[in-house]
Amino acid sequence: MILQAHNPLSPAGERRQELTDMLLSQLATDRVQDPVSCARLADLDAHGGRPAAPSPPGADGDYDGVTDAEWGSDDNGTPGKDADALQQAAAQVAADSANALSQVPEVRDAARQRLRASVPRLNDALIARRRTPGVPAPDESSATLARGAELLAYDPDVLPDTGLGKIVLQVLTDALSVEAPDGESS
Repeated sequence: MILQAHNPLSPAGERRQELTDMLLSQLATDRVQDPVSCARLADLDAHGGRPAAPSPPGADGDYDGVTDAEWGSDDNGTPGKDADALQQAAAQVAADSANALSQVPEVRDAARQRLRASVPRLNDALIARRRTPGVPAPDESSATLARGAELLAYDPDVLPDTGLGKIVLQVLTDALSVEAPDGESS
């Protein structure tokens, strides 16, 4: 129910009413039947109008599938091994994921912004590792990627029709279809 909308990444329910109002505003008034929702929509209309849905991020806020040229290289710019890039990417996503849950707004917001770049990098590193014959991708890195993608799924700027949104959806879909140790799908 929209009246109970809550972003789990927002500590203490910050922006809860704003999120609820934005979601309610997307509904056609003539189709809303809940009296509380109707009253809230009427109140929004009477006090300045309904909040608009966020606009899609611009090209600079979207992942375009191109990683930084220096990613996976050492201090001299020498390209590193796939394992090094995978380890670096997994460590960055793990750190960003932990900091995205911080109670300090500046730390939390910066980490959430970094996740938009670190999750695609880890995804690319895992894809490269899986393409290497005889070298399995570590399960820990896949779990770290899924956790980072889960956090991005709550980001209102990560929309399903963007490059980053498609990566998040694919990672989460893949994580749901992973075989459980007993042979059953999880």
